[in-house]
Amino acid sequence: MGEKREPHEEPKEAETETHYNFGEAMREVEAAVTSLVEQLKEKIETGEEYSALLSDDAGGRIPTLVLEKIFREKSPKKIRTYFLGGGSTAGHKHQDQEKYEQLTKYLGTMDLGDKKLLIVTQFISSGETLDKIGVALKDIGVTHFDIASMYVGRDKAIEPLKKYFQETFGAELMIGKGEWAPGNDFMANYHTSISGIKSQKDPYSPMPIKVGKQEEINQSREDIALMAQKIIKKVWPES
Repeated sequence: MGEKREPHEEPKEAETETHYNFGEAMREVEAAVTSLVEQLKEKIETGEEYSALLSDDAGGRIPTLVLEKIFREKSPKKIRTYFLGGGSTAGHKHQDQEKYEQLTKYLGTMDLGDKKLLIVTQFISSGETLDKIGVALKDIGVTHFDIASMYVGRDKAIEPLKKYFQETFGAELMIGKGEWAPGNDFMANYHTSISGIKSQKDPYSPMPIKVGKQEEINQSREDIALMAQKIIKKVWPES
């Protein structure tokens, strides 16, 4: 009699899951940015809505870089990306004309294209910072832009903020996850180790301060690339 053999089984592929280097923080960001991309999906696919992204402050850098990768992969049109230090928005021209012109001159160097600008920010409380960005943009002739924010200070503020930006600038406001109250430890880590930058104390300076170790910056870049792919798989499961 022949030797008895066990039924043949194909070897199973090892199940692996890629994790973020900055796990908790990046998972929080991923949920909010996924919601924004779902709202932006059709506009990304057509490529006819936006020609540039503008990151507001240190907090907007991570979602902006994730959106940039998603636009470049899923949109048929080229997207340009720019960064603005949050301190640069703290003051209208009537408060300090000379320093205000530093801001408008910096914005004027950006090639924003012939379509809308999408301003990307982490958090809106009163809306004052974005209001000042809007005024500066109008002063250099940029009158068509929308705003994408991961969070707001209070859910009850969402509709009034949407109404204000629509009536004042003709801008659509999109919110990722709504109300959020991050702890001080999270914010300190997010604005240094993860984003690699922090805002200038000078209220008019358009450029943030670079901080963080190169190793952390490299890890953050890895997380950004991973997040973009994760969101693409969620929003475009057919791809």
